[in-house]
Amino acid sequence: MRLEWIFFDLGSTLTDEGEFMEYLFRRVYETLKTQGVETTWEFFQNNLPRIIKQRSYGGGVRNVLRAVVSFFIKEKETVERIVEEYKANANLNLK
Repeated sequence: MRLEWIFFDLGSTLTDEGEFMEYLFRRVYETLKTQGVETTWEFFQNNLPRIIKQRSYGGGVRNVLRAVVSFFIKEKETVERIVEEYKANANLNLK
């Protein structure tokens, strides 16, 4: 079969991902609070654009999640545990 065309969905092309990302970041914020991270929602939200911009590209939502959690928690094992918990329990397609 010959490939006629390729379509790239580069985020929010077919669906608005904004609500999902807001939901995800709110849950991440709450998770950080349960881990003893002392921050405010305002500080968390204000730093999201910088954190996301500085992360490595690729990896989808899992990479964004890892970057955000790593900004607040420095212990790699804890970061990976949180990312894996989201992958397993949050019904998120974290590739």
